[in-house]
Amino acid sequence: VATLSGIMYHPFVGWGLGSYVSIFARIPATEKFFGIPINSPSAILNHPHNELLFGWWNFGILFPIFISLIIMKIIKDFNKERIFTISILSGCSMAGIFSIYIPAVLSIMLLTLGIYENQKGEEYART
Repeated sequence: VATLSGIMYHPFVGWGLGSYVSIFARIPATEKFFGIPINSPSAILNHPHNELLFGWWNFGILFPIFISLIIMKIIKDFNKERIFTISILSGCSMAGIFSIYIPAVLSIMLLTLGIYENQKGEEYART
């Protein structure tokens, strides 16, 4: 909820890369959003619950638009020979929806996206 509140404050331009922790560190431990404290005396909120919100927070409305364009391009270029790589990309994307990416998942996703794009290049080379 606190992340959404911040996004609504700067929906188009975002807050800037690396600003999340510094902005939430300024919120006192007594401050509550919908009755829920965001920070405690010993810890501060350091990331939202998913990657889409985190990207929107950093880069503004262009981030969800860019992600939507990538997804539409992948779906448009999909064929049955790429079912394995699209399955891995889908699984990694679902992991990003429900939590922040850990480096291992992000590495697998980037490697799979590279394989997906390389398969497309091989198809063009054969024609």
